[in-house]
Amino acid sequence: MAKKKTGLLEDVAGIAATFPWWVGCVLAALAYGVLHRYAASEAVSSAVPGQVGQLVIKRTARQGTNIGNHFWGCATFPKCRGVRAVE
Repeated sequence: MAKKKTGLLEDVAGIAATFPWWVGCVLAALAYGVLHRYAASEAVSSAVPGQVGQLVIKRTARQGTNIGNHFWGCATFPKCRGVRAVE
């Protein structure tokens, strides 16, 4: 007898159902941490500090004479090292 084809979502749900309950809790906590980090970052400015077309994000200086000050820096750091002061 032929096996009924299922979608990817049904396959994943079937596999996930075999895990203990605490695995779901751990995965939910990890997802929350990752999503919270991206949501908390003040990203997306069209100001281009380094290379034309590079996405920039608002960062905070961690060392040097500008500790704690905000600046716009390339999202692809260290590949792009352009910076610009926050106006």
